[in-house]
Amino acid sequence: MIYEGTNEIQALDLLCRKILPDGAKKLNSLLDELLATSSNAPTLQRNNLEKFVNRQREVTQKLLSGIVDDAEWPQRVATDYLKGMAYTLLAWSWAKVSETIASNPDSNSNNFYREQNELSDFGVNWLADEGMLAWSRVEKQEEPLPWI
Repeated sequence: MIYEGTNEIQALDLLCRKILPDGAKKLNSLLDELLATSSNAPTLQRNNLEKFVNRQREVTQKLLSGIVDDAEWPQRVATDYLKGMAYTLLAWSWAKVSETIASNPDSNSNNFYREQNELSDFGVNWLADEGMLAWSRVEKQEEPLPWI
């Protein structure tokens, strides 16, 4: 979280002014770049990144299709979209950390590298589920809150 209130503004800006207006073309270019720059990551991290990228693309496409019938949907889910995007970027960073460690000849004998790799594995095995939860919330297209 950046700061209460600020997150929502940043989330709305990201989704409603940056991603949706161009049909997610720039987003898809970024996601392609994330995959291309982590092509040598270990299988666990690479598969996790691909899962997040594919999920983000799928949910974004549903948003693009759904705003025709529900123009307020992106505004209701912008914060969860921002969280999901943060986890996509974390998945990329975990992949890059593991890729860098794997390319180092001392990675098996150096405690620092071993600990960094364990942290990356922890991210994939334990923290990634929270990111997928954010994408599920975006996709639900929940009804607006009733007036009180």
